[in-house]
Parts: sequence; C-alpha cells; structure tokens
Amino acid sequence: MLSTAKSQFEEIGNQLGAAQCLQSLGDIQQMQGRYSEAAEMLSTAKSQFEEIGNQLGAAQCLQSLGNIHQIQGRYTEAIDMLSKAKNQFEEIGHWQEASQCLQSLDREMLSSATSLE
Repeated sequence: MLSTAKSQFEEIGNQLGAAQCLQSLGDIQQMQGRYSEAAEMLSTAKSQFEEIGNQLGAAQCLQSLGNIHQIQGRYTEAIDMLSKAKNQFEEIGHWQEASQCLQSLDREMLSSATSLE
C-alpha cells in the first residue's frame, strides 16, 4: 500500500507525500528488525525532506536513524544522529521530540560508558 502510494505521489510530483511514504516504510522496516533496509529508506527520506525544506521530516528521520544505531550498538553514530535531530527539533520549536532525543542521548552516554569498562 505505502509503496503504491509513494509511486503515485512521485507520478504527480508530490515530493512531500513521497518522502512521508518512504519514511513510514523505513519505520516499518525498523519495527520488523530489518535495520539495513530501514536505514537506507530513512536516509533517502531525510535527503528528500531536506531538498524540499521540510526540517521536521528530516529531524524525524535523523531520530529514527539514531534509534537504529542505538539498537545495533553503534553508539558514536547514534549520538551523532540524535544530537543533530535534537538540535533541529529545537530550531523549529518541537520541544517534546527534542526532549525524547535528549533522553535517548542520556541512555546512549550510559551505554557507551558501560561498554568502555
């Protein structure tokens, strides 16, 4: 369904709709444990959001990418993505999402520190 909708949005030139579908497809892949596929889709969606100036969508993709890196134990990448997402959310006044990133960053710092011991 989402793949079909994405194709239809692309056919009519609706870049936002196509990017949102791709983001949702990436989130579904993540929930199914298909992290490589999810990361690829979310990275592409992030780029598409950036191209059309949709900072919220780009920040949401960064947050999801950070969560994927966290699950995979790639703490440095997770911290980088979540920090960027937090900053973007703050820039556009989405304080709840920014605080979610901050909470994830706190967990990342603890996990990273623990893995170094």
